[in-house]
Amino acid sequence: MILLLFLLWICGSGLSANSEAAGRLSSVLDSLVAAHGMQGASLSVAIYAPRDTSLVYSHNAGALLVPASLQKLYTAVGALQGLGADHVFETAVGYRGSIQNGVLRGDLVVRGGGDPSWLEAVYPEGPHSVFELWADSLLALGIREVRGDLVADISLFPTVIYNSQWQAGDRPYGYAPSLSPLSFNANMVRYDLFAADRLGRPARMANRFGYVWHEAENRVKTTSRQGADVWLTLAADPRKIALHGELGLGVKDFLNGAVREPAFFALQNIRAALAGRGIKVSGFSREEERPGLGVPPQPLFTFRSVRLGQLLPIILKDSSNFPSEMLLPALGGDYDAGRDRLSSLAREVKGTPDQFRIADACGLSRQNKTSASHLGILLCHAHNQPWFPVFQGSLAVPGEKGTLEKRLKELPEYSELYAKTGTMRGISGLAGYLKVSGGQAYAFAILCNGVPSLAAAKQWQDELISALACYGGD
Repeated sequence: MILLLFLLWICGSGLSANSEAAGRLSSVLDSLVAAHGMQGASLSVAIYAPRDTSLVYSHNAGALLVPASLQKLYTAVGALQGLGADHVFETAVGYRGSIQNGVLRGDLVVRGGGDPSWLEAVYPEGPHSVFELWADSLLALGIREVRGDLVADISLFPTVIYNSQWQAGDRPYGYAPSLSPLSFNANMVRYDLFAADRLGRPARMANRFGYVWHEAENRVKTTSRQGADVWLTLAADPRKIALHGELGLGVKDFLNGAVREPAFFALQNIRAALAGRGIKVSGFSREEERPGLGVPPQPLFTFRSVRLGQLLPIILKDSSNFPSEMLLPALGGDYDAGRDRLSSLAREVKGTPDQFRIADACGLSRQNKTSASHLGILLCHAHNQPWFPVFQGSLAVPGEKGTLEKRLKELPEYSELYAKTGTMRGISGLAGYLKVSGGQAYAFAILCNGVPSLAAAKQWQDELISALACYGGD
């Protein structure tokens, strides 16, 4: 009720950004903490005018908290600074041996370039379509058979099976991805689940695009419950996975199982695509982890990814972990060096305090730490860069596909919101930009840790942004 009365008053009176109005705004924003049962939670809020990085409002703005997926804002800014919006990833395909009468007598070699774009979000018909294009290129070059091995050159950077700072319970899931210079489909298999037509029967399971990797055991049952409650467990053998839980009648859901041998997973699907075009590979699939082994391959063609600027909406709007994590080796040469480079880029932002910690690129680690002031100043920095339109255009917008699709759709018509969400158990955050009447823009960061209810935290964030939209300013 306090908020409702305040919004009706300020939206009707058009307050300017003077000290009295700002004090009233601060009073109401502070009151929201108590209004939604946020007592006991750790909160950090900072709102800036991004053109000159002047502070508009703060609440515990220097507190170091876990950002969850707000960490991806650091990754996106660092990638735009360190790589550029037009950066592309290149995968070279070559051979060792000789080509005679349509037969490659030797090995077909794929040199992984760390391309993170072979995703359903980029290729809706399935990322295997990339490999079908390769097959067509081989046919155009006159190659119809390979009498040798299919080789993955993964020497660009060491494969990362699993970030040691991620929780063990995340290990079976595709949102905790492995990373390799040669990766495919975010190194995961999606299992689509459909309730049976009768109670007690097993749910139907289907592998998305027919991709197979695990020996999967389906233990999901159809029950009278409402909705879905499903999860994964991984055996000691990472090729064995089990799906557990319940689906209500008429309900469908999905689970993404992580692939922990990413280069071999890619090779398996390359081989399948070649076979689909009639190209037989008679040898084995194998990896080469070190450069300079044997005879250097002769080039056939190079495949170039979409631009980095086209990947950023997948990272920010959709909050996809895999492409975010893959930017670390691109920045630094390997995963750890990339993490150090990202930290260095964040420290180069003028005016940011030194207290923050980058443990990964996607925000899955609870060892990541930042504050609303640090994140807010980073957003101000981004606002004044030539690549800002690409960055802002990659953020989620209320009512559109992405993480804000069902939030903040009732903002005043004159306002525009571009933001990133961050959510984990007990953690919720929202950060981005709000444009209001008169062209005034705000950069804001809201971090909430130890919240008793994620729904309450999101409601509090939404009402804070709604109050700011009505507050406006000069």
